[in-house]
Amino acid sequence: MLYLAEVKRQNRGLMGGARTELKLLACQRSDQTWSQVPGEEVVACETISQVGEGALVMVSLTAARQVQGTPELAGARLVRLLQNFSRLIEKAREQEEEIEQWKQSLAYQSQELSRRELELEARLEQLEQGEGAAQGESSSSPLQGLPQLQELLTRLSAAIAQTQALRGPYHGLEQALRRQQEILDAHWQHLQQQQMLSQQQQGEAEAEQASLMGDREDWQQQLGSLEEARRQWQQQQDLLHGKRESHGWLRLQLVALEELQELTSRLASVTGVVVEHQMNFDALENMPLGELEGIVANLQQDLEKLVCFVNDQEEELSFQCQVVDELQEKLANSNDYDRLDLESKLADEQECKGMLDETLLGQRRTLRERQEILLQHLKILRRRQGIVDLELDRQDIDLNPLLERLTRLYQQTQEKCRSLEVEIEQLQQGLPTIEELLAQQQRQHQEREAQLRDRETRCHQLQMKAREMEARVEIYQATLQPLQERLNELRQQLDSLGQVVAKFDHNGQQELTQQVEETVNRLFSSAEKPTS
Repeated sequence: MLYLAEVKRQNRGLMGGARTELKLLACQRSDQTWSQVPGEEVVACETISQVGEGALVMVSLTAARQVQGTPELAGARLVRLLQNFSRLIEKAREQEEEIEQWKQSLAYQSQELSRRELELEARLEQLEQGEGAAQGESSSSPLQGLPQLQELLTRLSAAIAQTQALRGPYHGLEQALRRQQEILDAHWQHLQQQQMLSQQQQGEAEAEQASLMGDREDWQQQLGSLEEARRQWQQQQDLLHGKRESHGWLRLQLVALEELQELTSRLASVTGVVVEHQMNFDALENMPLGELEGIVANLQQDLEKLVCFVNDQEEELSFQCQVVDELQEKLANSNDYDRLDLESKLADEQECKGMLDETLLGQRRTLRERQEILLQHLKILRRRQGIVDLELDRQDIDLNPLLERLTRLYQQTQEKCRSLEVEIEQLQQGLPTIEELLAQQQRQHQEREAQLRDRETRCHQLQMKAREMEARVEIYQATLQPLQERLNELRQQLDSLGQVVAKFDHNGQQELTQQVEETVNRLFSSAEKPTS
C-alpha cells in the first residue's frame, strides 16, 4: 500500500548513530482514494539516509508494515498532482459558473412564466365575468366588453409566445447538461482504462520484482561457485609457491652438498697416500747425515714450487666457480629469450671448471705424495738427529666413507629436486586452464551483475511508473466524482424546472386561446342579433 510519510530522525546513542523513521500521514485505499492515518504511526527505514528531517516521501509498505522498495521524495509528484488537480478544478468551476448562469436564467424565466400564468388566470376570470355581464346586458350594450376581450386575447398570445421562447433556453440547458454528461462519461470511461492500465503496470512491476528476486538468488549461488573457484586457484598458487620454495631450498642443498663433496674429495685426494714403495729407507738410514740434509732441502724447494703452482690453479678454479655461480643465478632470473644463450655459456664454463678440477685432482695427489715423501725424509732426519717431533708422527684420516655418504645424499636430494621440478611443471601447465576458467566465471559474474543492475533500474522505473499512474487515477477519480455529483444536482433541478414548464404546455394554452376566441365569437353573435 502506498503512503505519504514525513521523515523523522531519532538518535540511538553515542556509538549507535542515528535511526531514520517515517511518520505516516496518509494512505491510499483500494478504491484509489486517500485518507489520513490516525495517531502517530511510524515505521523504521534504513534505506533512506540522504534526506533531511521533515521531508515528505512516498513509500510502499507491506501488510506487516515493512518498507518495500526505496522511498522517493514526494515533492515533485505532489506538485504535478496539484497542478493537474488545479486545472481540473478550474475547469469544473467554469462549468459550474456556466450552469449557475443557466440556472439563474431558468429561475427568472420560471418566475416570469408564473407571473404570466397568474395574470392569465386573472384575465380569464375577468373574461368569464364580462361574458356573463354581456349576456345580461346584450340589448343595451352588446359591444361594450369587446375591446377588453381583444386586449386579453393579445396578452394571452404574448404569454404563449413567451412560453414558447422559454422552451428554447430550457432545451438548450438540457442539451448542455447532456453534453456535459457525455463528456463526463468519456472521462469515466478513460478513468476505467487508466485503472486497468494501472493494474496492468502494477502486475508487471510485481512480476518483474519476483523474477528479479529469483535471478538474484541464482546470482548469489553463482557468486558462491566463483568464490570456491577462487579458493581453489589460490590453493594451487600457494601449493606452487610452496613447491618452488622447496625446490629452491633443495637447489641450495645441492650446491652446498656439491661444494662439501668437492671439498671432501679434495681432502680425500691428499690423504692416504702410500709412498713406501717409492723410498729406500735402508739407504736413508745408512747415508751420511749431511747428504740426507741436502736431499731434504732439495725436496722442500721442489715442494714449495709445486705448492705455488697448485695454489695458482686453485685460484683459477675458484674464479671459474664464481663465473659458473653467476651464470646459474642469471639463468634462474632470465626470460625465455635469454635462457638459451645463458644455458650455452653455462655449459661451456662448467666444462672448463670440470677440466680444471680434473687437472687439479692429479696435481693435488702429486703434491700430497711430495709432502709425504718429504715427511718421511724429515722423520728419518729428525730421528737420526735425536729430535722428537710429534707433529711429524700424526696419522691421516680416511675420508672415503664420508665422501660416499655425501654422494648418496647428493643423489637423493637431486632426485627430490627433479621430482619437484616435474610437479612444478604440472602445476604450471594446469594453472593457465584454471585461470582461464576463473576469468570466464568472473566475466560471466560481472555481466550477470550488470544485467541485474539494469533490471533493478528497470524494475524501479516500472514501480515508479505504476505508482504515478495509481496517483493520477486517484486524483482523476477525486476530481470527477464531485463534478458528477454537482451535475446530478443540476439534473434534478432541471427536472423540477421542466415540470413547471410542462404546466404551460402548448396544447393547453392553445385550448385556452380557443375558448377565449369562442367567447369573443359569442359576444359578436349576441351583438349582431339585436341589430338585425
